[in-house]
Amino acid sequence: MPTVQLKYKDSHVEVAIPNKNLYAVLNPGDLPGVIDPFREVREALDNPIESISLKEMAKDKKNVVIRAATSRDLRRRISWFPL
Repeated sequence: MPTVQLKYKDSHVEVAIPNKNLYAVLNPGDLPGVIDPFREVREALDNPIESISLKEMAKDKKNVVIRAATSRDLRRRISWFPL
């Protein structure tokens, strides 16, 4: 039975997975950080992939709710504050 190391906090957890349940192991590479995360968030909101912008979605609406995943690290959620 193969074992897979999963990143967990600042360490790893080793998990055994039966062959019949394991198709592939994908390891994403590390990406460089961005210089201005607020600009990157604004750019992503203004130009979403395969979707209209939030501004266009909210046009002629009275109420809007934006739900952010709270299970993520605070450093990632902090980018929402200036919006």
